[in-house]
Amino acid sequence: MSIRVKTFIATALLGTFAFASSAFAGTPAQERRERVAEHNREVREHNREVREHSREKVEHRREEREKARESMFRREEAFLERQRMERYRDYRAWEAARAERARAHRQMTYGLWGFALYTPEGRAELALHENRMARLHRLREIEMQRRDTIKIGVIDKLIEIENGRITVVLLEIKKRSHF
Repeated sequence: MSIRVKTFIATALLGTFAFASSAFAGTPAQERRERVAEHNREVREHNREVREHSREKVEHRREEREKARESMFRREEAFLERQRMERYRDYRAWEAARAERARAHRQMTYGLWGFALYTPEGRAELALHENRMARLHRLREIEMQRRDTIKIGVIDKLIEIENGRITVVLLEIKKRSHF
């Protein structure tokens, strides 16, 4: 077959397909495709609106949590400020009561962990615990002044972990000792 014949056949076939597609433009199949396309556009628009609404809800919850944190922080800061003012208001009474507070703290410590104070390992652990707690409480005080609620939460968690650690260690010491 010559190239001219092949070209003629191809052109005729293309023309037939073009005519067929234009002839079936208003058919039920084409209308169905258009309805499906319109439905898909509506679904995409609805999903976009749902995502936007979800983003707004998340942002609203984040703002509410931040307000709650700030409120909690203000209450705690006011409480600590009242305590500080109470202490500094009557400095002589505060200093006079220092010995009594130290005695009460020692009594509580001996009552709780007295058996550990008789072993060198227990004394070393309590000294380490005391040092860590002093540092953590000082860091917490600094972050309270800076109003950094996230770091305050982290420090509180570290204090909780350290208290759990010392409890486990001292109970192990108690098991090993004869007290």
